[in-house]
Amino acid sequence: MDEFPNPSQEVAVIPINQFKGHDYQLISGNKLDILFTSKTFPVFSSPVINFFDAISRQCLPLCKREDLRPFSAFFFYIRSKNLKKLFQESSYSHSSVGLGLSLNISPSNVPLNSLYSLLFTLLSGSPCVLRISQITISALGEFFPIIDSIYTNYRDSIPAYSIISYPRSSPLTSLISELCSSRVVWGGDSTATQIRKLPCPPGCKDIFFPNRQSCAIVNLKALCSAQYPDDILSRFAKDIAMFSQQACSSPLHIFFVDSSRDDIHSIYKFFESLDRSISSLETKFYSPKECLESALSLNLAFTSLTPLYSGRYLRTCYTNTSDTHDVLAPNRKHGNLTFSLEGSIDNLKFNYHYQTIVFLPYPDHQSRQIFFDKYYHSFDRLVRPGQAIDMHLHWDGHDIIRTISRQVFF
Repeated sequence: MDEFPNPSQEVAVIPINQFKGHDYQLISGNKLDILFTSKTFPVFSSPVINFFDAISRQCLPLCKREDLRPFSAFFFYIRSKNLKKLFQESSYSHSSVGLGLSLNISPSNVPLNSLYSLLFTLLSGSPCVLRISQITISALGEFFPIIDSIYTNYRDSIPAYSIISYPRSSPLTSLISELCSSRVVWGGDSTATQIRKLPCPPGCKDIFFPNRQSCAIVNLKALCSAQYPDDILSRFAKDIAMFSQQACSSPLHIFFVDSSRDDIHSIYKFFESLDRSISSLETKFYSPKECLESALSLNLAFTSLTPLYSGRYLRTCYTNTSDTHDVLAPNRKHGNLTFSLEGSIDNLKFNYHYQTIVFLPYPDHQSRQIFFDKYYHSFDRLVRPGQAIDMHLHWDGHDIIRTISRQVFF
């Protein structure tokens, strides 16, 4: 018998509700009508922290199962110990309160972002309408009944929320937008553009997370002399494998600094070791077949690329320009990387604003400061290997909770 059996599927029935004559699926929380009369709460209120801690205690054990293991990071993140630490580090005022009703649109390519969106909004003290896709429902469906059952004990002590689903063609997004105090949209460029056009109250604050890309900077000489280089590669493997590179913070391109064509053999060995690290991960986040199909798509679309390494879970191509990174992005997934050979790190030419840069090996404080002074206009995050996928209160340059809350002076 499994130590953590599947929850009963009978409790996951999704009721159909109506708001102004428009149907929607209520996944968890309150009916929409209640959200429009709900009140705000202080930022990082104790009941909200306790609510998510209770979710963590019940859902984290389920992530022992292989198919749910990718979601363990979120349930570990929402422990009360970590949330209290975030509150202390962020120095929020005790007079900070929620701005008001927040409309959240979550992406389907990374279902876990929907839970982070709910977390940040409720921590801000704002009621939350969270629209999710059928893909997200399928991926997270076992957790929603648990969250809903826990919510019954906190219904009157935390901001109200509605996790709902409805077709993209529904006018519900427009109707909710007219009544909300903030909009948090995780999606592609087209989604952000469409929602930005919708009418909203004059004081409404928007945070849009459109299509983004990320990269890595690798200094092979420094990596070889670093302590525990295999551990660095193992951590970097997670940055690539998690969510099949569909997360905006997952590296798609590698800049090999202080490198030339004379280092191609060493670069090949680097990718060979990286492929072994991806293969050794407990959970395979994509298949060799998906890796191959993505590689074929990439090479057929861009014949100017020069293939270098073709392994089981990783395939790489050389490009002599960074101008095409944004064009190549839609074709790179399932372990497909492009790379370029760069001279000195002082002469990098970033032709794209990167969401995250992963540094291998991670430089010391002085080197990071020099890098920031020169390239701060070209990235939002500079992280260690293994931290690319880690969510934070600051994302894409936005302080999420501060944006959708307000400080009351008294």
